[in-house]
Amino acid sequence: PYAERGLKLLSNHSAPKGPDPLLQEKIADIQLNKKIESCLGRLKTSGSIAGAQVCCIKNDKVLVHSICGNLGSLKSECQVRSDSLFLGFSVTKAITATLILKMVEEGFLELDEPICERIWPEFAPSGSPPAELYGAMEDDEEMVLEKWRWKRSITLRNILTHTSGLWFATPSNLTIESLASCEKCIQGFQFDAEKPENTILPVSEPGSECKYHYISFGWLVGGCVIGSYFLRHGLRKTYHTIFQEICGCLLPPEIEKAGFKPCGCGPNDDIAFIDTEFDVTRSMQLRREYEAMGELMDSTNDESETKVSSITKQLLSGVKGREFILDPRIWNSSDAINANVPAAAGRFSAKGLALFYHELGNGSILPQHLLSKATAACETETNLQALQGLTASTGGAKTKFGLGYAVLDLPDAKDGFSFGHAGIGGSIGFHHKSSNTSVAIMFNKVGGDKESATEIINIISKHLDW
Repeated sequence: PYAERGLKLLSNHSAPKGPDPLLQEKIADIQLNKKIESCLGRLKTSGSIAGAQVCCIKNDKVLVHSICGNLGSLKSECQVRSDSLFLGFSVTKAITATLILKMVEEGFLELDEPICERIWPEFAPSGSPPAELYGAMEDDEEMVLEKWRWKRSITLRNILTHTSGLWFATPSNLTIESLASCEKCIQGFQFDAEKPENTILPVSEPGSECKYHYISFGWLVGGCVIGSYFLRHGLRKTYHTIFQEICGCLLPPEIEKAGFKPCGCGPNDDIAFIDTEFDVTRSMQLRREYEAMGELMDSTNDESETKVSSITKQLLSGVKGREFILDPRIWNSSDAINANVPAAAGRFSAKGLALFYHELGNGSILPQHLLSKATAACETETNLQALQGLTASTGGAKTKFGLGYAVLDLPDAKDGFSFGHAGIGGSIGFHHKSSNTSVAIMFNKVGGDKESATEIINIISKHLDW
């Protein structure tokens, strides 16, 4: 108890802040804002949430901006502010997708060219498998040859639609410290002749099946970002620097001021910590123990047993020795707070995220013709819901993907078409196209009531007559 108290005192210490900007906010729909405030109060009282922010923007007007609760974990005595930054988990993927699609628009690369041929040759540097690879992998020579061919054929479209076959992959030397560097993690996907045993190969032919790239998505896109920029300019810049150069200049200053840090935070940012009842690491260990005893959790028939067992083994092989990556609590560490993980580590306030979607939906970042293509559903994922932030309002047991964005069909709405992305903690940002409305919901409690976001979205949808 004494140690915990001391840690709380350290965690709660921060530079003095001025009044919460929310006090000066002009709310355009007082009735809707009161409905959301009431909803957040109920969710807090029931224990479903620790801290939360909700923001809804339509036609440049802030309809809703509401906050509730505390900053979580060792910061549980600190109240949420409207500019507090919440970990978005996979909410970050939509911002990452926006960057690479902007680079596609500007001609840095093409969606359907194999990424190893021009933009990222280190990814798979030769037409045939390097001699060092044979004998270094568990697969026989025939399978190594086929998987190398698969890797050589991976395109940006495969990555954005979660069909590259590398959904399970993490760098073999990954630590919490190295997690902070996007560039070091990207190198883990490249072939290293001195360590051929660390080579990452696909488990399926690109384009053949959609499996959620829960963490590899960002590093694969990041490799394309850095490689294509180098190809054009001859400069090896960091992912963060390129993001600022390509997309940062398109975003109004008020977005970052409100709270928008897709590439990691600084020491003076007001960070919400993760509260969790959810431990993927433990559940995967339990499944492994059950399988070792010849049993399988949640099995229903022989076919599903085989499928789930295969997915479990692939997931475990991808994080072997690095299981910490599945534990949400690592994101409270100083290294992870500062980390640039393009699939999972963006930190946002609800207003910052809603403003981003407002700009994106209005065509200020990507032209409407490209955005329309990127938000057309082309793949459906049904296997890895435990690693996604799904609710009944965002697809339930399946997710439809466009080019990096989740394509949402809100139930009980006359026109429920929206696009955005959710995170494992239940946070979500999206744009409802027909009403030109952007919504962001940020939570810092992982593994609580997964339908909290659904309730909020339904209130907004009903009130705005979607």
